[in-house]
Amino acid sequence: MLQDLDQLANRISRLVSYTERLKSERSELLSRVKLLEQERSTLRDQLSSQQSEYASMAEIVTRHQAEMENAKRIAEEAQETLYAELIQQQEELAALRERIQLSESKSAALEQAALLARDQVDTILQRLPGGPVAEALTQGDA
Repeated sequence: MLQDLDQLANRISRLVSYTERLKSERSELLSRVKLLEQERSTLRDQLSSQQSEYASMAEIVTRHQAEMENAKRIAEEAQETLYAELIQQQEELAALRERIQLSESKSAALEQAALLARDQVDTILQRLPGGPVAEALTQGDA
């Protein structure tokens, strides 16, 4: 019976030792769980921060794209306006060149007419009494 008690005492001693080891492991596991929960919380905060940063960046990108579209539209409108203005200016230039050519041809015609009129006036003046032709005729008669 003493042997049975010794065996029982040994078993109880091993059981106590095993229980203490389990308690120690449990404490370690609880510590690890606590650390993992803290790490998870930290990672969750980082994820939340990154998601918020991503949302902010997406909003900025969307706003910039809208601004670029608007700037592009304005530039295209300005280009169309400038092109229309260029066409109008070219048409006005062509019209002015035509007017200049017409004016130059009229001026040349007027110069011709003026020269012709001057020649006719000179001819008439020469035939008048007391003019160079009349004096030459009277001198030739004498």
